[in-house]
Amino acid sequence: MVVGDRHAFLITAYCQPDLLRTLVRLLDHPDTDIFVHLDAATMPTVGLPTVHSRRFVARSSVHWCGESITRATLGLLREAVSLDDYAYIHMISGTDLPLVPFPTIQDRLAGRTEQFLKQCPHLDEHARWKVAYWHPFVETHHYRTSTPLKVISHGAVLAQRNLGLDRMRRLGIEPRHTSPWWSITQDFANWLLSKEDWIRSVFIRGLAAEEVFTLTAYDTFKPDFALSSRQEGDLRLLNAEPGEVRSPRDFTMADLQTLRAAAPQVLFARKFDIERQPAIVNHIAGRILGGNPI
Repeated sequence: MVVGDRHAFLITAYCQPDLLRTLVRLLDHPDTDIFVHLDAATMPTVGLPTVHSRRFVARSSVHWCGESITRATLGLLREAVSLDDYAYIHMISGTDLPLVPFPTIQDRLAGRTEQFLKQCPHLDEHARWKVAYWHPFVETHHYRTSTPLKVISHGAVLAQRNLGLDRMRRLGIEPRHTSPWWSITQDFANWLLSKEDWIRSVFIRGLAAEEVFTLTAYDTFKPDFALSSRQEGDLRLLNAEPGEVRSPRDFTMADLQTLRAAAPQVLFARKFDIERQPAIVNHIAGRILGGNPI
């Protein structure tokens, strides 16, 4: 085997076990390994059989927008680099789907060395709000669904801002907003893991730090790695308006032409719901399992 032929897929999943099984089937290939983190609080134990890929499954409770998600992400990355050498390591969610078969992913990234991180300068101030101040209740089971906790947390952050308690300014760090979903080389993955202690200490009690820490670490330490162009970004298509902060909407069959038009430029799309919109999931799965573009 030539070093660099293989790819690793890291998946964080918190719902829709049937969609996760479909995703794993679409990524199963002799040149892939699949690393899955299941949210123990919301995701049942699910069988994920593969024919070709080596598979690693971790299971622990994570909290929406909490630092536990960053820990789960870095944990999967650590497992991947300890197993093999990869041309690219892809971070995706359990509600994503590839838009092309894996051999096409392999061909498109052959010889590439860039880090496919999405740059979102229009959201950098939003990134500051997320990580410059302590968000006291994010690592609790009820934060996602409790309006009172969110209101109290918001007030606490406002108080810190008004008092000038901006830990990023104190540390001389400019937060950079990105996406938690990316495709990076093994060398970059090893470099990022070398900064794990820094990441854990700097972003403790942040809000959705997984959307900030990769690009902020890159911008802070300026390692000798090239980023993808703004046009290529993270090679993902989100069903959301440009600049929209809220969670993307589910794709439906009405979006098929949009997905087809994007497939020559991107590798993955999110998000999908196999329970509410099974037709689009089944269509994509059928085409890719047949070795065809969608």
